[in-house]
Amino acid sequence: ILPFLEKHARTIAIVAVLFASARIIATYAVFNHTCDEPAHLACGVEWWDKGAYTCEPQHPPLARIAVAIGPYLAGAHAEPIPSSDFADITREGFRILYAGHRYDLILTTARLGILPFFWIACLVVYVWGSRCFNRALAALAVCLFTFLPPILAHSGLATTDMAITAFLGSAFLTGLMWLEQPTAARSALFGLCTGLAILSKFSFLVFFPAAVALSLILYLVIDRPSLGSLFRKLYSRGATFALAALICCLMVWAGYRFSFGKVHFANLRLPAPELYAGIERVIEHNKEGHASYFMGQRRNTGWWYFFPVLLAVKTPLAFLILLAVWAFLAARKSLGFQLWWLPAAFSAAILISGMSSKINLGLRHILPIYIGLSLMAATAAVRMLEG
Repeated sequence: ILPFLEKHARTIAIVAVLFASARIIATYAVFNHTCDEPAHLACGVEWWDKGAYTCEPQHPPLARIAVAIGPYLAGAHAEPIPSSDFADITREGFRILYAGHRYDLILTTARLGILPFFWIACLVVYVWGSRCFNRALAALAVCLFTFLPPILAHSGLATTDMAITAFLGSAFLTGLMWLEQPTAARSALFGLCTGLAILSKFSFLVFFPAAVALSLILYLVIDRPSLGSLFRKLYSRGATFALAALICCLMVWAGYRFSFGKVHFANLRLPAPELYAGIERVIEHNKEGHASYFMGQRRNTGWWYFFPVLLAVKTPLAFLILLAVWAFLAARKSLGFQLWWLPAAFSAAILISGMSSKINLGLRHILPIYIGLSLMAATAAVRMLEG
């Protein structure tokens, strides 16, 4: 089986992605909108129609831009919203959805805007698997990823969760490629993906540093490089890192339509003031918590075990068994790949960060975790096939 997978890996991966895409698209006309979709649609239509992003800054604009492009091209337009209250924004989204008795068309075109993020996430899984492991494992990882119910579900909704899944994975992977060979092209790609990740969801600002920090710790423990060699590598990449940072900043500013204005924390005018307002609002939201119901309890401050339990009950049993096999092989040091720990560091950092959050609204908030878990499960499957 493995030689066949290795030979036809790209074809298998493409077929898996196309089959999953057909399954996702088939749900558009079956399920009506969720509570978040109208608000995302309203904010995105404002970005296209009014050339502004003022409705609600708690979420950055990338996914909303993608969600709104189809409805906007179909004739949807923004109207003034009385306030930035979620209820008012949602009402504007309802108006767009129901205007002209084209509910199914507007909702379908909005959800189609999320499908490219699903494709990018699948590409990340494949490229990561083929670069760090082998093509047979990459094909298996894509197959596993495209059959996960949470991935399929959130790829079919006009929300922000697949965008952060795609670009958190992209930023981490292109960062690895840049570390491996810090060329100008790879630096530019790293900066571009990082900028798009920031524009996807502000949880990136927690997940990405956590993933980098945990990966670095494991690298120091497993490879034991000398501090001198480590500092020399970092110093030699300083110029290309600056290029990546510049491109990242320009990408974020472009996402906010090169806006310029006064920021809340100082008597200054800075690029993209909506960015800082959004980050502040997310911090406040996490401090306040959010009303949640879990296992017979109601709380505003969440539960540390919320995400581990959701992972256990919402992930297919066969996938969990493969993860258990991976853990067993890792404990015995039988995985056989040099960078076997990277997907684990990526996923563990997301889970640990999520467990500290007071906003417990669903597995979607740690959805990028499945990129690393799919590679881990595929590693176990390859080792089992090898006998």
